[in-house]
Amino acid sequence: MITGIVDSHSHLDFEQFSADLEAVISRAKAAGIAHVMVPGIDLDSMDRLIATISGIEMAICAVGVHPHCAKQGLLFDEQRADALVSSNPQVAAVGEIGLDYYRELPPREDQRELFKSCLRWAKKRELPVIVHMREAFEDVYAILRETQLRQNPGVMHCFSGGIEEARKFLDLGYMISFAGQITYPNTKAACDVVEYVPLERLLIETDAPFLAPQPVRGKRNEPAFIIYTIEKIAALKGIDPQEVADATARNAGALFGLGID
Repeated sequence: MITGIVDSHSHLDFEQFSADLEAVISRAKAAGIAHVMVPGIDLDSMDRLIATISGIEMAICAVGVHPHCAKQGLLFDEQRADALVSSNPQVAAVGEIGLDYYRELPPREDQRELFKSCLRWAKKRELPVIVHMREAFEDVYAILRETQLRQNPGVMHCFSGGIEEARKFLDLGYMISFAGQITYPNTKAACDVVEYVPLERLLIETDAPFLAPQPVRGKRNEPAFIIYTIEKIAALKGIDPQEVADATARNAGALFGLGID
């Protein structure tokens, strides 16, 4: 059995888990998961998120505003976020933040301004960031390069870029995280990136309830299913699955302050 796993991105506060969260957590523990990062998508839902995970010892969370929530004039509410961090020790990062140009909504400029304001607060609080990027590589890269956060600045969540894009983010100090989509058929390009990223810079995630791995594709994703992603990475790198779990747990521990040796 694989042990000590860290799922670096799982939306356990979403309504898809409202009916059976306790069972989901039990299955996660049985699957060897030690910690789960639960990112926020807007400040209005953070109280609910924190209430959801407050009794889950393995859970930590992030405060952020997803690019889909951007609108004209909306900037990160630093005062409100400060209060959340000060009163909740489970807050370990800023996220999920970034840019998403896939559907061109909200407008790109509104997304960029929101993203920059989130990064300014992350820099002020010296917290790592969890970055969402979809068809927006050039702008995300330029903004992160200009912002220059702390030495271990954050993670590119559910990475979908190529090797060259990965190289540039690695050069900025970012971790690269992969989810269940690398287990799907016809994903050679994504698998090439997995092989390219050094083990010491790699994180794993489920992005639950989305992106269930191939063996359980079509089902609601949950943290216990991360074992399929671990096994795929291990096969691509020619190493034992436990080695993948150990390395990615150390990486997540260093990023989020989990105290993992």
